[in-house]
Order: sequence, then C-alpha cells, then structure tokens
Amino acid sequence: MNNETIFLDQNYIDVYVEIPDFFGTLSSYKIIWISQIVDNYYEVSVKGQHGGYHIWLMRLDGDGTYTPLSRTECLSMTEVTKYNLAQKLNMKISKMMDIIIKARVEADRSKLCQNLST
Repeated sequence: MNNETIFLDQNYIDVYVEIPDFFGTLSSYKIIWISQIVDNYYEVSVKGQHGGYHIWLMRLDGDGTYTPLSRTECLSMTEVTKYNLAQKLNMKISKMMDIIIKARVEADRSKLCQNLST
C-alpha cells in the first residue's frame, strides 16, 4: 500500500462524506485522514457525529463522486480465516490486512468490468 497519508484534520481542512448504514440511512462523517491504496482506491478514516472512528475502503470516481465499499476493520468469514492463519504463521498482521484490502479492490474492479460489459 501507499505509505503517504494526508491528515486533513491536522491541516484544518474539514471534508465530510455521506456513508449509508446497514439500513441505507445516510450519515455524515468527517474525514480525518486519507491514504491511497492503488489507483482510485483509498482508505479513509472518518469520525462520526457521536465521536466514533471508522476506516473505510472507498473508490473515487472520475466524475468526483465516491463509493464507500466496506469498513476496513470488518472482516468476512473468509477473511477471518485468512487473518487467523496469518497469526498462526507469525505473519505481520499489517501484511495480511494489505492482502485482504487489495483482494477487495480487485473484487470491486471485477464487478465494475462485469457491469460495463452487460
């Protein structure tokens, strides 16, 4: 992953994103920092209105819109299995999370390509 992280809050820049909850209700979150993963995919740390922090994987599209893909810290059952295996093999957890996040990016790219071909 790209190591360059831009801390918007430390530079007194207030940027907000709307992210849907489980039921589809949009909530406004303040961006704390943003870090490019690859191409137009980013990890974005956000702070909710009630003080909770979350890290989201987002795709920034060419028209200036963004698509929240998933919370980085929430793992599927398959990802949990990979994570647990990495722990047993004494693999660095950050390395395993990089692999998981890049797999999510590739899955989103594949879905976009399928949508374009139909």
